[in-house]
Amino acid sequence: MLGARLKFDHVINHENGHTAVNIIVTIGRPTGWLWAKILGKNQQSDLERSTRNLIKKAERTS
Repeated sequence: MLGARLKFDHVINHENGHTAVNIIVTIGRPTGWLWAKILGKNQQSDLERSTRNLIKKAERTS
């Protein structure tokens, strides 16, 4: 992404037989605001699908 940085932070917690996944997506640097506008809606729908897959994988390995 020209002039921007896309960063993903994932935190997975297992508690009482449940798995919680917290994902923080940060788009920064000088043109971050523009990329956030361009990618925002697509990133949200892709992130929801990816999160479901990440939870399944985390539960299999715990």
